[in-house]
Amino acid sequence: MSLEMQRTAVLPVSSLVQPVLYIAGNTIGAGILALPVLVGLAGFIPALIGIFLMWAIMVASGLILTNKNILHEEKTDLPTLYEKELGKAGKYTVIVGYLFLFYGLSVAYLSGATATIVSLLPFNLSYHYVLLCVFGFLAFMIMKGNKVVLKSNTFFMILLFLSFALLFSKALFSIQPSNFAYTDWSFLPATFPVIVCSFGFHNTLPIVAKTLNGDKKRIGQAIFIGSLLPLLLNLLILFVVS
Repeated sequence: MSLEMQRTAVLPVSSLVQPVLYIAGNTIGAGILALPVLVGLAGFIPALIGIFLMWAIMVASGLILTNKNILHEEKTDLPTLYEKELGKAGKYTVIVGYLFLFYGLSVAYLSGATATIVSLLPFNLSYHYVLLCVFGFLAFMIMKGNKVVLKSNTFFMILLFLSFALLFSKALFSIQPSNFAYTDWSFLPATFPVIVCSFGFHNTLPIVAKTLNGDKKRIGQAIFIGSLLPLLLNLLILFVVS
């Protein structure tokens, strides 16, 4: 039996659940609410085509990265992969890019989560105290390792889907069918960078590859299903807000 067959044999179907939700959870963000507003400038049909096109490109790029099949190895991450393919310059370019990207995302999500919690509390509590608690809680989960992160992400994804279900049920009553006829293709190219950011899951690939023991078939399935969930949510929100 080959090594690839052995990997597949020891991984049950249920092993895909956490990697799939991890990819979906890292892909779905606050931008999913802003995306329909921005792409809606082009109209429903152009926005639909643009979202499908960018999703397919991002899935293909994710499959290309995992095809190198080294991300499952210990102490291997995306900068290591880029260093192998593009040398030191490629490695440090990726590191600098990720520093800018994730610093901005961290600030946005920490401040957003804190503001939401403060607004939901039935009593007054210092914003900075809540911010420190949120940061400490998330830092604690991260330091506990990948298994805790994956399990916690599964819990938060359930809450996320319930929240979106509530949002959809309320938004369905405000749909105006006449809006679907509007099109302005000239706006479509300007929406591509925003759509690409809405399907950015590639930072999750090292953890997904390690969780699935480098099984290319399972990793590909996780990428497809995990990115398909955000695609469906994006399309549903686009439909109800058009």
